[in-house]
Amino acid sequence: PIRLLPRGSSAEPGACFTFLAVILGTCALLAQANHRPDGAVVIEWNQLAQQYVIGPPFAQTRAFATVHVAMADAVVAIEGRYDPFRVATQAPQGASAEAAPAQAAHDVLVALAPGGTIAFDSALHASLARIPSGQSRTGVEIGRTVAAEILAWRADDGFANANPQPPAFLPSALPGIWRQTASGAAQFSKLGYVEPFGLLTSTQFLPGAPPQLEDIAYADDFNEVKDQ
Repeated sequence: PIRLLPRGSSAEPGACFTFLAVILGTCALLAQANHRPDGAVVIEWNQLAQQYVIGPPFAQTRAFATVHVAMADAVVAIEGRYDPFRVATQAPQGASAEAAPAQAAHDVLVALAPGGTIAFDSALHASLARIPSGQSRTGVEIGRTVAAEILAWRADDGFANANPQPPAFLPSALPGIWRQTASGAAQFSKLGYVEPFGLLTSTQFLPGAPPQLEDIAYADDFNEVKDQ
């Protein structure tokens, strides 16, 4: 979950949204600028990310979040109507609200998915070619600044150690003890220690503990499943 908050509001649980909220929120900001009012630049870079961001699902999720947070903060630096996720900076007047997110997305994707660098360079060139040079230049500067700070922030977020690949162990036949499946060892068992993008902590919205095996609640749930 990621938050997009009006400037000056507090981070309450109800303010947390999915990645879609970040995309739509950034598009809404762009819709109020004088460049490509449909916010198509955000959609374009999201589609590019879909083509070139590869790897385990959790790594892809992290990459998409990083790209969209960078684009959102780049637009907020220009439009100024919302609190940034991470980078609090202000663009010079007249900076392009299309060039900034394009440059930010480009720089993040080059760092996280270098195999698509040629495509990213081409897309950025096409985006900037549509914008007057003065507005483009200041927008590019903001995009670069935001992207660099976002990448530095996520460099030590704990993700590098999230998939420790534990050694083989003797399985237990006791009820209630996790057993390794045929798919192999547990994956990303320490993902909960990775710094969140929008939550205050990774434990902010944890559900309650499951009932113990000897509890009546466990027996009721077990029997209910059997009856289905």
